[in-house]
Amino acid sequence: MTLWQKFAGACTSLALVGGAAIAPALAQTAQAPVAVVEEVNGKVVGVEFMDYVRPGKVIKLGPNGSIVLGYMKSCWRETVTGGTVVIGAEESLVHLGEVQRVKFDCDRHGRPLSDRPREVAGAVFRALSRASR
Repeated sequence: MTLWQKFAGACTSLALVGGAAIAPALAQTAQAPVAVVEEVNGKVVGVEFMDYVRPGKVIKLGPNGSIVLGYMKSCWRETVTGGTVVIGAEESLVHLGEVQRVKFDCDRHGRPLSDRPREVAGAVFRALSRASR
């Protein structure tokens, strides 16, 4: 075996080991956002107003900090006060804090959750150009 073949084999092995170590981190960052931050009060570390958050995200609220999260698929709106929040797929895990959850009316795959008719209105205004007058 030539020196070049040994070098190429070592690089391939290193790439495979390195790829195996990086794969879990890439899988976590590839997850789609599950909630949006609707409100932030006080000293909150980890997110800002209108941030989209993914599962596993850790948010630290100060003792007087609070946050409102809107979960897009499960339709939960959570108000969390104090403690630490870990974003889940459908709701948050809260440690040393208080959480209040309310189910809200949201669309799922374009189908409304209620049978109420929706009203839509619109208007279009166009000015005539000087050449056509």
